[in-house]
Amino acid sequence: MTEEERREIKNKIIVYAEAGVYRITKKEQADFKWLVQEHEDIAEEVYRETHLSRVHILIFLNEAGKGAGIAKEEARKLAYGYELLDCDAGTEQAFWAWLSGDTDEMPKQMPESRRTVMYNVSILNQKLCYMSKVSPFTERLCAYAVKKGYVDIWKNPVEEMLSCSGMDYTRSFQHNMAVRYQVEEKELMRMYSAVFAGRKTKMEKEFYLGFIKEWMEKEKDSYLAVIDKMGVEYRKKIRMALQKEALPG
Repeated sequence: MTEEERREIKNKIIVYAEAGVYRITKKEQADFKWLVQEHEDIAEEVYRETHLSRVHILIFLNEAGKGAGIAKEEARKLAYGYELLDCDAGTEQAFWAWLSGDTDEMPKQMPESRRTVMYNVSILNQKLCYMSKVSPFTERLCAYAVKKGYVDIWKNPVEEMLSCSGMDYTRSFQHNMAVRYQVEEKELMRMYSAVFAGRKTKMEKEFYLGFIKEWMEKEKDSYLAVIDKMGVEYRKKIRMALQKEALPG
Protein backbone atom coordinates (compact mmCIF):
# COMPACT_ATOMS: atom_id res chain seq x y z
CA MET A 1 0.00 0.00 0.00
CA THR A 2 1.37 3.41 -0.95
CA GLU A 3 1.38 6.38 1.42
CA GLU A 4 -1.21 8.07 -0.77
CA GLU A 5 -3.55 5.03 -0.56
CA ARG A 6 -3.06 4.90 3.20
CA ARG A 7 -3.92 8.60 3.55
CA GLU A 8 -7.03 8.14 1.41
CA ILE A 9 -8.27 5.22 3.56
CA LYS A 10 -7.51 7.13 6.76
CA ASN A 11 -9.35 10.22 5.53
CA LYS A 12 -12.43 8.16 4.59
CA ILE A 13 -12.52 6.55 8.04
CA ILE A 14 -12.19 9.99 9.65
CA VAL A 15 -15.06 11.39 7.55
CA TYR A 16 -17.32 8.47 8.48
CA ALA A 17 -16.31 8.66 12.16
CA GLU A 18 -16.98 12.41 12.24
CA ALA A 19 -20.41 11.96 10.66
CA GLY A 20 -21.42 8.99 12.83
CA VAL A 21 -23.30 5.96 11.50
CA TYR A 22 -26.71 7.51 12.07
CA ARG A 23 -25.99 10.35 9.64
CA ILE A 24 -24.69 8.29 6.72
CA THR A 25 -26.46 5.95 4.30
CA LYS A 26 -26.65 2.16 4.73
CA LYS A 27 -24.17 1.79 1.87
CA GLU A 28 -21.77 4.20 3.56
CA GLN A 29 -22.20 2.37 6.87
CA ALA A 30 -21.20 -0.89 5.16
CA ASP A 31 -18.19 0.85 3.57
CA PHE A 32 -17.18 2.34 6.95
CA LYS A 33 -17.35 -1.09 8.60
CA TRP A 34 -15.39 -2.74 5.77
CA LEU A 35 -12.67 -0.09 5.84
CA VAL A 36 -12.26 -0.41 9.61
CA GLN A 37 -12.20 -4.22 9.65
CA GLU A 38 -9.90 -4.54 6.64
CA HIS A 39 -7.44 -1.86 7.79
CA GLU A 40 -7.14 -2.47 11.52
CA ASP A 41 -3.89 -0.53 11.99
CA ILE A 42 -5.23 2.59 10.24
CA ALA A 43 -8.55 2.38 12.11
CA GLU A 44 -6.72 2.13 15.45
CA GLU A 45 -4.60 5.13 14.46
CA VAL A 46 -7.76 7.18 13.79
CA TYR A 47 -9.29 5.94 17.05
CA ARG A 48 -6.31 7.17 19.07
CA GLU A 49 -6.06 10.49 17.25
CA THR A 50 -9.69 11.62 17.47
CA HIS A 51 -12.32 11.97 20.17
CA LEU A 52 -15.15 12.32 17.67
CA SER A 53 -17.75 9.57 17.11
CA ARG A 54 -15.13 6.84 17.36
CA VAL A 55 -17.19 4.27 19.28
CA HIS A 56 -18.10 2.49 16.03
CA ILE A 57 -14.42 1.99 15.17
CA LEU A 58 -14.07 0.03 18.42
CA ILE A 59 -17.34 -1.84 17.84
CA PHE A 60 -16.52 -2.82 14.24
CA LEU A 61 -13.03 -4.04 15.15
CA ASN A 62 -14.12 -5.95 18.26
CA GLU A 63 -17.05 -7.50 16.40
CA ALA A 64 -14.49 -9.04 14.03
CA GLY A 65 -12.28 -10.17 16.94
CA LYS A 66 -9.81 -7.37 16.21
CA GLY A 67 -8.74 -4.20 18.00
CA ALA A 68 -7.60 -5.84 21.22
CA GLY A 69 -5.15 -3.00 21.81
CA ILE A 70 -7.73 -0.21 21.80
CA ALA A 71 -10.18 -2.41 23.72
CA LYS A 72 -7.53 -2.75 26.43
CA GLU A 73 -7.12 1.04 26.49
CA GLU A 74 -10.90 1.50 26.74
CA ALA A 75 -11.12 -1.12 29.50
CA ARG A 76 -8.45 0.68 31.54
CA LYS A 77 -10.23 4.03 31.08
CA LEU A 78 -13.57 2.54 32.20
CA ALA A 79 -12.13 0.50 35.06
CA TYR A 80 -9.90 3.15 36.61
CA GLY A 81 -12.73 5.67 36.33
CA TYR A 82 -15.22 3.35 38.04
CA GLU A 83 -16.57 5.06 41.15
CA LEU A 84 -16.68 3.05 44.36
CA LEU A 85 -18.15 3.71 47.79
CA ASP A 86 -16.29 3.93 51.10
CA CYS A 87 -13.21 1.82 50.44
CA ASP A 88 -9.52 2.43 51.05
CA ALA A 89 -7.02 3.17 48.29
CA GLY A 90 -5.60 -0.37 48.32
CA THR A 91 -9.01 -2.00 47.84
CA GLU A 92 -9.85 0.51 45.12
CA GLN A 93 -6.62 -0.11 43.20
CA ALA A 94 -6.92 -3.90 43.50
CA PHE A 95 -10.48 -3.81 42.11
CA TRP A 96 -9.62 -1.44 39.26
CA ALA A 97 -6.57 -3.50 38.27
CA TRP A 98 -8.65 -6.69 38.13
CA LEU A 99 -11.61 -5.08 36.31
CA SER A 100 -9.33 -3.55 33.67
CA GLY A 101 -7.47 -6.80 33.02
CA ASP A 102 -4.16 -5.48 34.37
CA THR A 103 -4.13 -8.43 36.77
CA ASP A 104 -5.98 -11.75 36.96
CA GLU A 105 -6.02 -11.66 40.76
CA MET A 106 -9.68 -11.25 41.65
CA PRO A 107 -10.24 -9.30 44.91
CA LYS A 108 -11.46 -11.45 47.79
CA GLN A 109 -13.86 -8.68 48.83
CA MET A 110 -15.76 -6.78 46.14
CA PRO A 111 -16.25 -3.09 47.03
CA GLU A 112 -19.59 -1.32 46.77
CA SER A 113 -20.40 0.56 43.57
CA ARG A 114 -21.44 4.21 43.50
CA ARG A 115 -23.41 3.39 40.32
CA THR A 116 -26.60 1.42 39.89
CA VAL A 117 -26.16 1.22 36.10
CA MET A 118 -23.16 1.26 33.74
CA TYR A 119 -24.84 2.66 30.62
CA ASN A 120 -28.43 3.50 29.68
CA VAL A 121 -27.52 4.16 26.04
CA SER A 122 -27.87 1.27 23.57
CA ILE A 123 -24.73 2.02 21.54
CA LEU A 124 -22.53 2.09 24.66
CA ASN A 125 -23.92 -1.25 25.79
CA GLN A 126 -23.17 -2.57 22.29
CA LYS A 127 -19.60 -1.44 22.91
CA LEU A 128 -19.46 -3.59 26.07
CA CYS A 129 -21.02 -6.49 24.17
CA TYR A 130 -18.39 -6.51 21.41
CA MET A 131 -15.52 -5.75 23.78
CA SER A 132 -16.30 -9.12 25.37
CA LYS A 133 -14.78 -10.79 22.28
CA VAL A 134 -11.30 -9.37 22.87
CA SER A 135 -11.18 -8.10 26.48
CA PRO A 136 -12.06 -9.56 29.90
CA PHE A 137 -13.62 -6.24 31.00
CA THR A 138 -17.26 -7.02 30.16
CA GLU A 139 -17.09 -10.50 31.68
CA ARG A 140 -15.58 -9.14 34.88
CA LEU A 141 -18.05 -6.26 35.10
CA CYS A 142 -20.92 -8.72 34.75
CA ALA A 143 -19.44 -11.14 37.31
CA TYR A 144 -19.11 -8.21 39.73
CA ALA A 145 -22.74 -7.19 39.07
CA VAL A 146 -24.03 -10.72 39.72
CA LYS A 147 -22.02 -11.12 42.91
CA LYS A 148 -23.14 -7.74 44.27
CA GLY A 149 -26.72 -7.92 42.99
CA TYR A 150 -26.53 -4.87 40.71
CA VAL A 151 -29.35 -5.76 38.33
CA ASP A 152 -29.03 -2.99 35.73
CA ILE A 153 -25.23 -3.20 35.52
CA TRP A 154 -25.77 -6.84 34.48
CA LYS A 155 -28.99 -6.45 32.51
CA ASN A 156 -28.17 -3.68 30.02
CA PRO A 157 -25.02 -5.07 28.34
CA VAL A 158 -26.47 -8.61 28.34
CA GLU A 159 -29.67 -7.33 26.70
CA GLU A 160 -27.52 -5.86 23.88
CA MET A 161 -25.49 -9.07 23.73
CA LEU A 162 -28.62 -11.12 23.14
CA SER A 163 -29.74 -8.70 20.43
CA CYS A 164 -26.38 -8.29 18.68
CA SER A 165 -24.61 -11.62 19.21
CA GLY A 166 -27.47 -14.05 19.81
CA MET A 167 -28.55 -16.64 22.35
CA ASP A 168 -25.68 -19.11 21.87
CA TYR A 169 -22.97 -16.49 22.30
CA THR A 170 -24.67 -15.08 25.40
CA ARG A 171 -25.05 -18.53 26.97
CA SER A 172 -21.36 -19.22 26.29
CA PHE A 173 -20.45 -15.83 27.78
CA GLN A 174 -22.52 -16.58 30.89
CA HIS A 175 -20.99 -20.04 31.32
CA ASN A 176 -17.41 -18.80 30.93
CA MET A 177 -18.05 -15.91 33.34
CA ALA A 178 -19.47 -18.24 36.00
CA VAL A 179 -16.56 -20.68 35.73
CA ARG A 180 -13.74 -18.12 35.56
CA TYR A 181 -14.95 -15.93 38.40
CA GLN A 182 -16.49 -18.53 40.73
CA VAL A 183 -20.01 -17.17 40.36
CA GLU A 184 -22.28 -19.38 42.48
CA GLU A 185 -25.46 -20.83 41.03
CA LYS A 186 -27.56 -19.19 43.75
CA GLU A 187 -26.13 -15.81 42.67
CA LEU A 188 -27.21 -16.53 39.09
CA MET A 189 -30.64 -17.64 40.34
CA ARG A 190 -31.13 -14.32 42.11
CA MET A 191 -29.94 -12.19 39.19
CA TYR A 192 -31.76 -14.04 36.42
CA SER A 193 -35.00 -14.13 38.39
CA ALA A 194 -34.79 -10.40 39.16
CA VAL A 195 -34.33 -9.56 35.47
CA PHE A 196 -37.08 -12.00 34.46
CA ALA A 197 -39.52 -10.37 36.86
CA GLY A 198 -38.96 -6.89 35.42
CA ARG A 199 -39.17 -5.18 32.03
CA LYS A 200 -37.63 -7.42 29.38
CA THR A 201 -37.43 -8.04 25.66
CA LYS A 202 -38.71 -11.21 24.01
CA MET A 203 -35.14 -12.55 23.75
CA GLU A 204 -34.44 -11.77 27.39
CA LYS A 205 -37.58 -13.61 28.43
CA GLU A 206 -36.54 -16.68 26.42
CA PHE A 207 -32.98 -16.56 27.79
CA TYR A 208 -33.85 -16.24 31.49
CA LEU A 209 -36.93 -18.45 31.38
CA GLY A 210 -34.78 -21.25 29.96
CA PHE A 211 -32.54 -21.19 33.03
CA ILE A 212 -35.47 -20.88 35.45
CA LYS A 213 -37.23 -23.89 33.92
CA GLU A 214 -34.01 -25.93 34.22
CA TRP A 215 -33.72 -25.02 37.89
CA MET A 216 -37.39 -25.80 38.46
CA GLU A 217 -36.96 -29.26 36.90
CA LYS A 218 -33.68 -30.20 38.57
CA GLU A 219 -33.60 -28.35 41.89
CA LYS A 220 -36.96 -26.72 42.49
CA ASP A 221 -36.71 -26.58 46.29
CA SER A 222 -33.23 -25.01 46.23
CA TYR A 223 -34.32 -22.46 43.65
CA LEU A 224 -37.46 -21.43 45.57
CA ALA A 225 -35.44 -21.24 48.79
CA VAL A 226 -33.10 -18.73 47.12
CA ILE A 227 -36.07 -16.64 45.94
CA ASP A 228 -37.59 -16.72 49.45
CA LYS A 229 -34.44 -15.05 50.84
CA MET A 230 -34.64 -12.09 48.44
CA GLY A 231 -36.20 -8.74 49.34
CA VAL A 232 -39.97 -8.55 49.67
CA GLU A 233 -40.53 -6.51 46.49
CA TYR A 234 -38.38 -8.78 44.31
CA ARG A 235 -39.93 -11.85 45.87
CA LYS A 236 -43.45 -10.68 45.02
CA LYS A 237 -42.54 -9.73 41.44
CA ILE A 238 -40.71 -13.02 40.81
CA ARG A 239 -43.57 -15.13 42.13
CA MET A 240 -46.06 -13.20 40.00
CA ALA A 241 -43.84 -13.70 36.92
CA LEU A 242 -43.54 -17.44 37.65
CA GLN A 243 -47.31 -17.80 38.06
CA LYS A 244 -47.81 -16.01 34.73
CA GLU A 245 -45.75 -18.76 33.10
CA ALA A 246 -47.72 -21.45 35.02
CA LEU A 247 -44.63 -22.29 37.07
CA PRO A 248 -44.95 -23.17 40.76
CA GLY A 249 -43.97 -20.22 42.89
